[in-house]
Amino acid sequence: MLGTRLAQQHPDWFYAYIGVGQLVNVRRNEELGFAFALREAKAHHNQDAIRELEALAPYPGTKPLTIDRIATRSKWETYFGGLAYGHSDYSFLGNAEQLSPDYDQAELDAIDKGRRFSLNRLLQPALDVDFDDTKTFRCPVILFVGQHDYTTSHELAEQWFDRIQAPSKHMVLFADSAHMVMEEQPGRFLMHLVADALPLAQKVGDAAPAEITRGD
Repeated sequence: MLGTRLAQQHPDWFYAYIGVGQLVNVRRNEELGFAFALREAKAHHNQDAIRELEALAPYPGTKPLTIDRIATRSKWETYFGGLAYGHSDYSFLGNAEQLSPDYDQAELDAIDKGRRFSLNRLLQPALDVDFDDTKTFRCPVILFVGQHDYTTSHELAEQWFDRIQAPSKHMVLFADSAHMVMEEQPGRFLMHLVADALPLAQKVGDAAPAEITRGD
């Protein structure tokens, strides 16, 4: 959300706008994520999922989009691989955050608390986000899209990409990813940053040097 708005308001700050897990229209996104989860629940004959999801219908409908309603949709959309393709939760990463030497255990324990704090304050403004009519960029645009992403719908991102106009635009589809493309296919993600994004910085002669020589 922030990146798209900044690219609109300050294109001169960007070599390129790179959208990863691009959000386009929040309410429509919720609708598609719900439809995916319910479709998968029925295909897998998961009665718990069917019962909980059908209790939300019509979704999002006209009822307020509360954290509890969104959490139920998110739980089952994640379970059926809409967050990480082929995985029912985020545990495929293991305890990767614990590898960093920069965080102690108290800070790691605060992650969920901080997430809830932010969600309670940012949810309502986020629900109004709609970039359907945001079609013109004055900087290059690159989208990285997981072909199984239903956390931020790949369908909406692909349709939006077709509509936007920019000095140049490029979309990369990650066939074995959902929402977490940078962690599901990190090698290919890095390859495309180097192949597609770095040249845009090098054009203006302001890319980081390949080698840094330090003095005494």
